[in-house]
Formats: sequence, C-alpha cells, structure tokens
Amino acid sequence: MRQSSRIFRAIRPHVALVATALAAQTRGPLAQPDHPGRWTPLEARLPQRGRSPLPGESPVMKAQLDSLVVILRRNPALAEPRGFDIVGGETVEQDELRDYHPGWQPVRGSVFFIPLLWYRPCDTCATARADEGVGITIVVNGLSMLMWPDPGEQPNEGMGGCGGPMVFLAPREVARIGGFPLLSNGVLLIAARAVPPFLPVTRDEWIQAQINQGRHESGCRGPDYRAVWWDSIWSAWTPKERAMEAWDLPRGGREPPGPHQVLGVPGARGGRPWVRANPALFDSTLARTTMQTMTLSIGFPGVDPRPLARGAQPPLPCSTPLPRTTVYVLDQLAIHEAAMCHLDWTALRALLR
Repeated sequence: MRQSSRIFRAIRPHVALVATALAAQTRGPLAQPDHPGRWTPLEARLPQRGRSPLPGESPVMKAQLDSLVVILRRNPALAEPRGFDIVGGETVEQDELRDYHPGWQPVRGSVFFIPLLWYRPCDTCATARADEGVGITIVVNGLSMLMWPDPGEQPNEGMGGCGGPMVFLAPREVARIGGFPLLSNGVLLIAARAVPPFLPVTRDEWIQAQINQGRHESGCRGPDYRAVWWDSIWSAWTPKERAMEAWDLPRGGREPPGPHQVLGVPGARGGRPWVRANPALFDSTLARTTMQTMTLSIGFPGVDPRPLARGAQPPLPCSTPLPRTTVYVLDQLAIHEAAMCHLDWTALRALLR
C-alpha cells in the first residue's frame, strides 16, 4: 500500500480549523461529498517476532477484530461511503501492559480506519483522493492511549518501566458518549469491569518512576544517572510528604516555596494528580485473548465551528452534528464526527468479557 506510512502516522487525530477558510467558505480544496466511495481491504499486521502472541493466539484475536470491523461497517455514516474512501488495518501483538504494571499480559489488538476525502484542489482541477485524513483507532486490551496528553500540552507518555508501573497525569472526564467516559485527551474508554481506570500514586512512587524511567532508557542494565539528584529531593521530604498523593505543579499559578518543590499540593487549583493504570481493569483468570477493554481515539475540534450565542457553553460532542459541505476542512470533520456519533455502543460493549 503506497500510502501506508502516512496512514499509520495518522492514527491519532488532530483537527485544525482555519477561520479564514470558514469566512470565505473556501478558496482552497473543494470537498466532493457526492463522489462515489468505497471500503478498501483492511491491511492485516500479525507480527511473528518481538512481542508476538503465542502460537494460536493471533488467529483468535484476529477473528475478534473481524467481528469488531463488522460492527464498524454497519455504522450508517460509513456503510455506504460517499465523498470518501475508507482505508485502514488490523494489528495483533503482545501488549505493552508489562511496561505499566508487572503481571498478567493480555494479547493486544487494534483496528484503525481513515476516511480519505475525494476533493478538487482548485475550481478547475481534476478530482483526486486525499492521502491523509482524520482517523479513528480502537485498541483492544491496550491502555497506552490513556497516557496521551491533553491538546496543547507537552507529551505525556508516562514515566517508569524496568518492572515498575508507568505513571502519567490523569486526564479528566469531559463528557459521556454512549454511556462511556470521554477523557480530556480525546480518548474514550469501554471496560468490561466497573472499576476506576486510574489509581493515585504517592510522591514516593512518583520518584521511583522517575528513577525507573532513567534506567529504562539504558535498557534497565544500570542505575539512573540522576538517582543521586532524585534522592536529594526525596530526602528533603518528611515521611508524611512522601506518602502524599503526587500532583503536578499548578499551571499558571505560583509555585510552592522551597528548593525541592517539583510537585504541587494535592487538590490545588490548576493541578492534576499523577496516576497509574488500574490492573483491576483486567481479569487475569481469563484467556489472554479475551477482549476486556477498548480505548477509542476521538478527534473533536479544538475550535468548534458551530455558532454559539455569547456566553453559551459549547455543545457536547454529538449533540449538534455538523452537516456535510464542500468546505474541505468541515467535510472532513463532519465525516469523522458522524462516524463516532453513530457507533453501536451496545454492540461494542457486548464484545467484551
């Protein structure tokens, strides 16, 4: 597949909205919402080395992903594509859960698909298909997307490793779609078990995760070169301070006094807790291929184009769907939003055990 590298880089959606294009209704590329479209065959990735599942596990997870694709293809926004083609793939691999907490490791599967618009680059240009789009990813038995940063924040891929849990800043729940929580980093979580997805970490655990991160970068073969510095901070805290929940420093606020204040005060306005993934999201007595969680990427716009009265709150996702238009940016967004808002949430949840 010629476009494979670009398509796989587009797994996490980022939506840019250009105000001038909206005001002019377009002087750039023209979407072709009536152009015939199609689903292209999904590319299968079943690695045989590295973190590959055990023999016999890949076909089991692949069959379950195929059932997931059947649900996706029933989506009324995607069933008969018009104005776009759909490309994507399925992947089965060993999960990286051991990097978050030691113990039982499920088999991880993922499905991603990207609507690629048919458009005309200019009024007199020939129709062409875009080679990039706003994609949707569904990851089964994988929690790495929970670590994504909120839009506009610095990368937050978690810290830790070398046998210890990964810690990361907790995203906030901003809405519920289909009865499931949509987090502030654009990730929606569906889980078979009704338990909190995150557990708080203490300052003591946060320091250890920092040290483990340094060791992880050297293959866990030696001590972290910064261990002495971290130890000096740890030693400056009282036992009570070490047992406190770890919170980041408030954004835009005044830092606490003192030379070793690398963390904020729990509950401080503008701050957020550091957390780790809750191992209880998974039942380790089940087969490794059992589908127990799904995380979905959702790319809603940072700037909502729908007009609002002065002082009104932006509508929740899916409450006021965008219409299809010939405005390239808006049409791309409308397709993505319609795909997410018409998912069969009941059928997706029914796949989990």
